[in-house]
Amino acid sequence: MKKIIGVTPRTNILNDTDIFNVYQNYFDAIIKAGGLPVMLPIAKKEDLEQIMNNIDGLLITGGKDINPNLYNEEVKPYSILADEKEDNNDLNLIEIALNKKIPILGICKGLQILNVYFSGSLYQDIFEEYGTDINHSQSKLIPKPKNDSMNYNTKFNKNTLLYNIFGDEYTINSFHHQAIKDIANNFTISSISTDGIIEAIEDLDKKILAVQWHPERLVYDSKHFEIFKRFINMC
Repeated sequence: MKKIIGVTPRTNILNDTDIFNVYQNYFDAIIKAGGLPVMLPIAKKEDLEQIMNNIDGLLITGGKDINPNLYNEEVKPYSILADEKEDNNDLNLIEIALNKKIPILGICKGLQILNVYFSGSLYQDIFEEYGTDINHSQSKLIPKPKNDSMNYNTKFNKNTLLYNIFGDEYTINSFHHQAIKDIANNFTISSISTDGIIEAIEDLDKKILAVQWHPERLVYDSKHFEIFKRFINMC
């Protein structure tokens, strides 16, 4: 039987109405890797508990910024906050998945909120608080590249799952302006870009893998697609 992968929803407003949505790329990547994706609701914790009884893996998607209050910082002008319900829902799903030993794949915001859940912190804006010559948000480049193009190289640390996939160095895409500042103690750093930004983390004992880039847009590339294959195998 195929593994059922719960995918976190993201909140938006359309015509003064709240909507929950997931980009098709996440679904396509899971299906291509042999899984069955379903969008999870934003719901009460006890209801999520029941739903997760039927889920084999959790994919935490990208999205807007996490409220800095969750890592004991004040909100700065360059943070674009998600709906509070969205952040709380993600945190509840992480807790439930850990308790049920359900594997977790975090992508972009997914990596960040996993780090925050385990008491790590974030740069609220890389360009304002860190400073780098690398543009980590390729959507701001002129001319703007396609979403399925790659941006710059990142290095991978030996003795990690991602090193087994990518080797010493490989090209990724990049659509973020926040990043890990203080990494939570339990995580191993899988990848760091040449400017020192953490690009991937893992805790294989807890069945957690998370990347800062968007491999769901790069599944035409066998190495990026391998992330989803490994995730489905973990499930």
